Amino acid sequence: MEKSISHLIEAQCELAKLAELAEKFSADGDLLELIESVKQPLDLVVSRMRSIDADLHD
Repeated sequence: MEKSISHLIEAQCELAKLAELAEKFSADGDLLELIESVKQPLDLVVSRMRSIDADLHD
């Protein structure tokens, strides 16, 4: 499970980088809005997986 969490965290980092670029270069904000719509559920998944992983190690 740790490997899965690691991959999801990498995806979060890449989305954060994309969001920064979108903020700089997207005039209308639509791209940033799209990235955020993907990032928020991913953040929730990572949080939940970390919680499950912690419960498994208790």
